[in-house]
Amino acid sequence: MRYFARHWRGELSLPVSYWINYFLINLVTTIGAAVIGESRLPQLLVALIFPMIALMVWQIGGLWRSASRRGGFWAGAAKILVIIGIIQTVSGTATEVTKAIPRQAPTTPGLAYSSVPFWNSYLLKIAGEIHSGDYDRFLAYAGTLPEDVRNKVIGISLDSLGGDVEEAFKFARLIH
Repeated sequence: MRYFARHWRGELSLPVSYWINYFLINLVTTIGAAVIGESRLPQLLVALIFPMIALMVWQIGGLWRSASRRGGFWAGAAKILVIIGIIQTVSGTATEVTKAIPRQAPTTPGLAYSSVPFWNSYLLKIAGEIHSGDYDRFLAYAGTLPEDVRNKVIGISLDSLGGDVEEAFKFARLIH
């Protein structure tokens, strides 16, 4: 526990604070995430979000204080690298969160379409009463999805009580 407190107060040397407590720990967590794999990573991140935030605050706070105590070129370089790391983390997190938010098609009479993240892939969800033209609107919607989403579609979920039978058969042919 004393080690953690010494780092937090900036009492450890700048090389230890940067290379061990910042760089090495980030390297180990990145390798761990790669070993776990993308399929389980979102669930694990949700479970560990608060401990990860606490770890990052501890890492950055201690490193910043250590750099402030030392001063000079390397202290400034360490602070710049911390700022770059924060920007990368925020940017990467925002990108992943944006991907995880279901994309909703514009609301029109008939079906509602969305892409729903499912492990390391996506389901295309179709819901509502089927009306004439819904099949073409769905294909148009699917064409607007980002390529990385389109390439990871593993299925279509149709939730409808009915509607236009001819249009429903088009969906049936697409799904089967």
